[in-house]
Amino acid sequence: ELIAWFYIPFVHELPDTLRAIVEKAPEEVILQLNFESGAAVEQLGKKRVVGDYWQCIPEPSEVFDEFARTARRSGRKVSAKIQVGCSHEIATVPHVPVPGLLYRKFAAMRKRGITHAMLGWYFGTTPGLMNEAAGELAFPETEPLPEEECLLDFARTTWGKEYAERATEGWKFFSDAYRNYPLSNMMQYFGPVADGVAWPLHLYPQDGQLRPTWLLNDGKVSGDNICECLENHTIDEAAILFGKLADGWERGVRIFVSMRDAFRDSPDRLRDIGLAEALGIHFSTAAGILRFYQLRRQFFRTG
Repeated sequence: ELIAWFYIPFVHELPDTLRAIVEKAPEEVILQLNFESGAAVEQLGKKRVVGDYWQCIPEPSEVFDEFARTARRSGRKVSAKIQVGCSHEIATVPHVPVPGLLYRKFAAMRKRGITHAMLGWYFGTTPGLMNEAAGELAFPETEPLPEEECLLDFARTTWGKEYAERATEGWKFFSDAYRNYPLSNMMQYFGPVADGVAWPLHLYPQDGQLRPTWLLNDGKVSGDNICECLENHTIDEAAILFGKLADGWERGVRIFVSMRDAFRDSPDRLRDIGLAEALGIHFSTAAGILRFYQLRRQFFRTG
């Protein structure tokens, strides 16, 4: 099988050249496009248009929808490039445990007749919860169950029958919270989520640039030019969204922490709990950093 991947990270409409390629490509070639590129998703009452690399967006963009319809009308198979384990939202963890969002992404692909998927590249490929869930969702033995039943069934295999309902409830909190991640690619690439725990806070403006989150940056840390990562949001909007994300995530963490004693002899489950706690620290730290610079701005405006 040959998959032709048309990597277009930022796109607002299907290019005429790509439409022509899709219509004229050899029938045996499987055509692939990024699932979320160009997605327009509402946050705080406004539509935010994004590029590639979104684990927290379970719906395809209109561009991908048109691409898939055009390809299928021409008798071609379609593949979706998605992110399963984690993405640029935060790539300093093995995975982000939001199987509910993954379920919805696979449901959206099945609804559109998508036959193939690329489950990630670069990061997010660590074995664990999300890649195991993707394997089951991609190759179901029977007709897929409704979301809650599917998650409960999956939780039984990892947390056991006694704790499956609690784990499923925790995952729901995580998925709902993660939808509040500010939809801005610059927030992914330069924002405070990936390594905010190492960010210095500058009360007086230093005009220090932000550092790429996917590089080591020769040990240099980000400065105070927080505007460089806002893009689709004001600092007030980003602070609100990170606050919602951190608060919602903490509700899920409390559920998993309550199961720690029961799994004290299970290293895998203890790692899952520790990962959830670590992510909570990342998200609350990001919320704190945005709040700090929000207050700094107010201080100098009123001082």
